[in-house]
Amino acid sequence: MSRREFRKRAFHSLIAALALCVLFVWASVWTDLREYEENSEANVMEAFCSELALEAEQGSCEELLKASGYSSRTADASVSGAHLAQLAAGKELSFEPVFEESAGEGGESVQNRVSGAYTVLAEGERIAGVRVSSTGSYGLLKLDRIGVTSVRGLKSFDIAVVSPERYSVWKTPILKLPPAKTGYIYRDFTDLAQNTADVRIPDFYVYTVDGLFGAPVIYRTGAEDEEAYPVTVKDGIYFVNNHASMEPEEGFGAMAGSMAQDLARVYAGELKWDNVKGSVLSSAPVFARLEAAEGSINARQTAMDFSEASLGEIYIWHENLVSARVSFQAVLKAPDGDVIKDFDWILYLTRSDVNDDWKLCELVDLMPALP
Repeated sequence: MSRREFRKRAFHSLIAALALCVLFVWASVWTDLREYEENSEANVMEAFCSELALEAEQGSCEELLKASGYSSRTADASVSGAHLAQLAAGKELSFEPVFEESAGEGGESVQNRVSGAYTVLAEGERIAGVRVSSTGSYGLLKLDRIGVTSVRGLKSFDIAVVSPERYSVWKTPILKLPPAKTGYIYRDFTDLAQNTADVRIPDFYVYTVDGLFGAPVIYRTGAEDEEAYPVTVKDGIYFVNNHASMEPEEGFGAMAGSMAQDLARVYAGELKWDNVKGSVLSSAPVFARLEAAEGSINARQTAMDFSEASLGEIYIWHENLVSARVSFQAVLKAPDGDVIKDFDWILYLTRSDVNDDWKLCELVDLMPALP
């Protein structure tokens, strides 16, 4: 081969190599751009919602939460995955970016988008907060690889417990959370706490638990497989019972209903206060209120008929303090026409010893039906 032919072939080879190099670089760049396009925040969120819908139909989103970097102090992925699945199952899912308000230069309110923050909606109901951000880089251009980096529930609950070392929210001891309030007394007990020492009034530690997908379940610490503690929701606070399995004694409901109707008779003037005051704690403020209210509804009535008392929630604050909701209707027959009164009361009953009779220590009128 002549020197001229060699140079010609070498030149052609160089051109071909340069062309191949350009094609290789372009292919890599194009692939990177394609992947970047597919991994935009919107596309990541669409893929997340699609996977969420699939897992929700199977009853849990545990694997999706684990893969997305989910973590919580109060509920593991299996618990939260079951709640999230319940919220999402069978619903049309969508997502929206999160905005926060701030003051503009002129003092006006400005909506600012929070970078990478989204809310997942199930048919319009907000069910989860999602964070989308860079999870690394790839390719010749070192482009960001975009993905979901955290998922949290949007529900927050206040939980009131008597002794924090006893309770666990899901699998996390509540003692690990900072209390929002200490020494908190439920409002229905404030008069009692200030005016008598004859009733042991519970005071509570209140904890705010957030980032949950559903209402908290409270267990004895270290015994999550056992029965959960009963709770009652009052004023938006989850009050936790002291005893996981405690039930009111037999006949408690009938006694509470009978007591409530006797008190209604006192209000109507059909029954003398002296006949019922033995069932009311004399040191409690309610004693004086009931004594002063004798005959205050319609003292001219000639007869009084009751509907059957409906017993609502019975809640045990501790072994010697129980509340019961009692509802019923009374018809007062009077010369100038019948008078119908609806009663809806919460009775708080106490005793000094388990063998003593229950006494009324507070009465809360939910209607109010009385003057």
